[in-house]
Amino acid sequence: MKIIPNDEIICIQVDFSENFRLCMQNAVQNSYYSQDAVSLFTTYVWYAGGGESFVYISNNLTHDKYCVNASIDNLLERLTQRFQHLQQIHIFSDGSSQQFKQKFLFQNVDLSWHYFATSHGKGVVDAVGGTLKRLVHRAIMSGERCTSAADFVKIAQSKTNTINVMELTQDCIDKSKGQLEQLFKATKSVPETKKIHSIKAL
Repeated sequence: MKIIPNDEIICIQVDFSENFRLCMQNAVQNSYYSQDAVSLFTTYVWYAGGGESFVYISNNLTHDKYCVNASIDNLLERLTQRFQHLQQIHIFSDGSSQQFKQKFLFQNVDLSWHYFATSHGKGVVDAVGGTLKRLVHRAIMSGERCTSAADFVKIAQSKTNTINVMELTQDCIDKSKGQLEQLFKATKSVPETKKIHSIKAL
């Protein structure tokens, strides 16, 4: 997997970055204790000849399976449109049972999902999230207003063209939840999920 030979194979690393606390340059002191935040779902895609990062920004802070599924569905839709001959997808993430290592995400097809050891899933996505938050924070400290995920996306897009930044709306998450609830009811449990380090969908 060190060298991706053609556009039939891609590798993806995914993770949630630490939530970004929304603030203003000249906010009153007590606003520090009542700040809103946005979540960042960070991804990096390796493909033949290069790679690029995608970050989904949301006002939803749950970091649950619905947010993960909505983000990955959007990402895979973009990638399958771009790479017409795509046959293998390898996803790498940490082993968080709340976010990634659970029966509800094993329904994705035509992919392999690999889990890092708990608390050892550091990688390029951590740098992507940190860079994006630093760029937006600097803009806020220069007087730009950021009070929502939409504001964050707008600022981030104006500060970098090397990271694809998109808003993950609540409507998108709700749509994902509605589509998946019936599937989840019929999903069989995988025994000892927390001990699994790799899943291959057949």
